[in-house]
This record gives sequence, C-alpha cells and structure tokens, in this order.
Amino acid sequence: MICINCGATLTSPTGVSLILCPFCHTDNSTKKQNAASRGEIDLRNEFLRRGESLYKDKRILVALINDYFAENQKFLKVLRLAVQDNIAAKIVDVLQYRVGEQRIRISAIISYFAGDYDMNEARVAEVVRILAFGAGFEEDVLDGITKMASGEHPVTKEIPEQSKVDPLKTKLQLPQIGSVQSFGGYNWQVLDLDIRSGQALLLSELILEKRPYHKEQLNITWENCTLRYYLNNNFYSKLSINDRNRITQRNIANYDNPWFGIKGGNNTSDKIFLLSIEEMVQYLGDSGQLQSKPNEWWIIDQYNDTRIAQDADGVASWWWLRSPGNYSGATVVVYGDGRVDISGYGVGLASGGVRPALWLNCN
Repeated sequence: MICINCGATLTSPTGVSLILCPFCHTDNSTKKQNAASRGEIDLRNEFLRRGESLYKDKRILVALINDYFAENQKFLKVLRLAVQDNIAAKIVDVLQYRVGEQRIRISAIISYFAGDYDMNEARVAEVVRILAFGAGFEEDVLDGITKMASGEHPVTKEIPEQSKVDPLKTKLQLPQIGSVQSFGGYNWQVLDLDIRSGQALLLSELILEKRPYHKEQLNITWENCTLRYYLNNNFYSKLSINDRNRITQRNIANYDNPWFGIKGGNNTSDKIFLLSIEEMVQYLGDSGQLQSKPNEWWIIDQYNDTRIAQDADGVASWWWLRSPGNYSGATVVVYGDGRVDISGYGVGLASGGVRPALWLNCN
C-alpha cells in the first residue's frame, strides 16, 4: 500500500499494512481516497492536522484555498464564496450525524447554496464535494455528492420551472427533516427537503392501508402495477382539492434490483409513490449492507427499528417497497421487525402495508 500524499510504502516490519502514514501522518483509509485533485488531498491533510476548527476559521481556510486551488479558477471563486457564506462550517457540523442523515443534510446545503446565489446546482455540488472530502466524509456520502454534480437526484432529475421559488423565503417555511407533519388527515415523516423549490418529501408515519401490489400474481413492474394506479387515482382523489394542489408530480427512477439484477422497468412520473430500496436505505438508515451484501436475502442491521411501521391498530406489520425482488413477480418488502427482504414477496399473493410517499409544496 502506498501513501496517497507522500508515496511512502505503508507496510510495517511485521508485514501489516498501515492506514496512518508514519512519515506525513496522512489518513490513507480507502474510504477517504476518493480525491479528484492534489488540492483536495492537501486540504484533507490540513483538516487532519487542525481538526474541525479549520472549517470555522474563514481567514485561514480562504488562505489555504487560495494556495491549494490557485490553478483551478473553475472552483476557486465558488470555494471562497462557500467559506464566506458559512457553507464550510455547515458541512463540518453535519459530521455529527449518521451517514444516511449526512447525505440528506448535505443535499439540503447544496440546494440552499445554489438557490441563494442562483448558481448551477451541479457546479455547487462539485465545490461542496471538495469541502466534504477535506472534512473526511465517508465514501457513500462523497459518492452521493458526485451523483448530484453529474445531475442525478435520488428521486427526481429535474424541477419544473413553475415550481421554483425564492429560497430566502422558502427556507423559513420548510419543516425540519425528521419531524412529523400533518397533511390530508394523516401524519407524515419528513424525509428530505428541496429548498430551491420549497418542497418536502413525506412518508406516511403509519401503514395507511393493506393492499396487494398487483391484482393478480404475475410478472409486473411499478409502472404497471395496480397499487401505483390506486395511489395516483383513488387514494389521491380522497384528498381535498387544496391538498391535491399541494402535491407535486415528480419523475421517479425505477432501478433494477441491485442484488439479483431483476429489471425495475421504465421510470415513471407520479404524484404518490412507494419508496425504492435505495431511498429506503438513504432516508431510514444506511449500514452499507445494500452494497456489501453480507446476507443472501436480507438487510438486518442497527436501523431495523427505524424501518418498523405500525398499522392503524398499533400492530407492527410488513410493508411494500416499489423495487423488484429476485424475480419479476416479486417486490421488495420491509417486515414487521424492520428486516428488508431484498428477494421480495409475490406481488399478488397477499395484502401488504402501504406507506405512501409524496413531495409536498410547503409554500
């Protein structure tokens, strides 16, 4: 193993590979080697030396940025602006949260910063990634920022022009991530915020109904299942006109099953939807098991409790996700004890719990 900073060989006399370089003291953890430039590595090393106080000292941080990115005018101006607007300090404050929450809060910071200065969100994400790498964020968080920089979003890839509002007004009206909001006669968990458009991603706190994913047992995707039709028509129509007008239609990505490769089908445009595996992990807790696959069929981790949902009678029950299982006639489910069955359950074999999700206009 070679140090990413000084190039020294990181092998002890006993043959054990080292993580902390004994010569330059660089942290060579594989989860922190996702650097795109020498400037990022230098910033990371300075953070290792000074600690979190570096990101809260604007004068010193700007001076270092001027030195490390002098030849990269693409980022220099926006990096300096981010420091002056306390974005660097906000980023380092996010370190105290678990990985899933970190990704949510970093996403909100990017949207807020881009909206306040009317900048391209992808460009802002590139700059935020530099600061996040320097602060030592885990690879999962850095990868999420990289996806934003490339124009990807966990639920939507574009925001209609008519939905954009003044972020200075929006940020004062949006609910807090993790809070419970009342809407349409139900209580909802706030999973995510889109500060630029003034919208919040909500997930029903309880299992609202129990229905089969599809009316019969056959090969089906989210695009064509009867539960999707029900949520976007019958369930939607039960809400008042004012409530319906607050729900935003979004482009929904339907990915293939990451373990079994079963096709997720076409992307859809929905007002109301179910969470995917990826969204469930992002918002309800990520232990890395979706990527590492330690079990053949299940995700069982420290976030089981956050995934447990009760029905109207107070009984913990299993509920549907929209991602396909290990064959085209199965869909991933979360069981009453919080385990996630990646192999899934037959779409027409039983009535599972329904926890709708939606993007709500909070203006």
